[in-house]
Amino acid sequence: MDRVNKILLIEDVEADAELIALQLKRAGIIPDLQIISTSEELKESLKLPPDLILSDYNLPGFTGMDALKIARKRLPDVPFILISGVIGEEQAVEAMREGAADYVLKGRMDRLGPAVMRELEGAEKRRYDRIIQMVRMRTEEVSGVASWEYDVRSGNVLQTPKAYELYNLPANKEMTLEMNREIYDERSLELIDEELDRAIKEGKPYQMDLTLTGKGREGRIIRVHGYPWIEDGEVTTLFGTLEDVTDKIEREAELKRLVAELKESAEELAVSNAELEQFAYIASHDLQEPLRMVSSFLTQLEKKYGDLLDEKGKQYIHFAVDGAARMRSIILDLLEYSRVGQRQYELTEVDTEKMVKELVQQFSSHLKESGGKVIVGNLPVIRSAFTPLQQVFRNLIGNAIKYHEKGIQPIVQVRAERKRREWLFLISDNGMGIDPRYHLKVFEMFQRLHPREHYSGTGIGLAICKKVIENQGGRIWVESEEGKGSTFFFILPDMEKSR
Repeated sequence: MDRVNKILLIEDVEADAELIALQLKRAGIIPDLQIISTSEELKESLKLPPDLILSDYNLPGFTGMDALKIARKRLPDVPFILISGVIGEEQAVEAMREGAADYVLKGRMDRLGPAVMRELEGAEKRRYDRIIQMVRMRTEEVSGVASWEYDVRSGNVLQTPKAYELYNLPANKEMTLEMNREIYDERSLELIDEELDRAIKEGKPYQMDLTLTGKGREGRIIRVHGYPWIEDGEVTTLFGTLEDVTDKIEREAELKRLVAELKESAEELAVSNAELEQFAYIASHDLQEPLRMVSSFLTQLEKKYGDLLDEKGKQYIHFAVDGAARMRSIILDLLEYSRVGQRQYELTEVDTEKMVKELVQQFSSHLKESGGKVIVGNLPVIRSAFTPLQQVFRNLIGNAIKYHEKGIQPIVQVRAERKRREWLFLISDNGMGIDPRYHLKVFEMFQRLHPREHYSGTGIGLAICKKVIENQGGRIWVESEEGKGSTFFFILPDMEKSR
């Protein structure tokens, strides 16, 4: 025993005290020995509990029995050993009845070391057992899981207080395996017999869900985990846990039901969206031919009978041709919108800086006409679908150049920022701006904020941008105020390192 043990010795003879200390050291005990001889000193010393108390039987002013009673009253868990020159059988029995752990005759001091060693080890084990019990009880309070133990040979069942609470039984009721018939239904009893028999024969752990029938707990589900303890090749004990899982099972069933409903709704929505996109594609495609015919015949009509028409008639033909052209433009954009998400584009490395600069060249005539410019910052190389991403940049940069006040040179900036595992792209302009009330509306189909006479377009471009970005796992939004320009933001996942 390497630990220093605090031992309180009640002894009035110095030579006897030295002999006791020597016997302890011979037994390998390292004592922190405090020697006292009066009842007043004993009461004071017990304020700081020792690991063990040794006491002479005959003391001046009081006896070893008096010391035992004082110690048992104040520190009932500390081992107390009496040491006496002569102690009769009657006195020894009385001492043990009062709570002495042992007694040693001074003529047999060779017994002292082993007796002290045994009691110190026992006290330490009891201390650890109390700690374990406290931890177990606290764990049961928090987790709601009880513990049990079944002695295969005797049939006795030991359970922690939480188990009695789960069964709604009095805590002092003695448990046996037969009592299961009072608390479980027939199916559960059959399962208990099967699993216990298998565990005892095969020495394997098991789990089973049992249904209670007892008063106040009827229908509750108890989940039992069992583990075998094997000695000399034979299962001697089964131990494990009990847990009321009724609420958990109900929650799991409800969650499964909700997941199934959600999956069904998602499938229905996917079918609906696919049908809608297919309808839009077919409708858009089939409507183009009649429009081409209308436009063509109106143009031929104007050429052949133009001399016979007055200005009003020519104006009507112009309106009809222009309406057909705008309808065709809307159909083409609708067709493009329906295609987003239908085609499976291969993800490739896209140099977004190169892409944007090439798009700016396509807008060169508009920039020259307005005196505007596009400033391109350092943009990354990312993994993306090339064509849809190019369409997003084309729409956003084209809008930034288009929507500016007369007489003001449009200035557009395109830049990007790294955000952890994402890239944030920003397209800013000094244009007309957008009222905050319309920040969400602009991404809806056919939504226009300006008269068609002033600015061309169908009102589908931003809806296409939104659909493309969301299909790639990103999102898009705008920050703007009227007269203060706009900044369109969109985020895309960083699927591969940038340059």
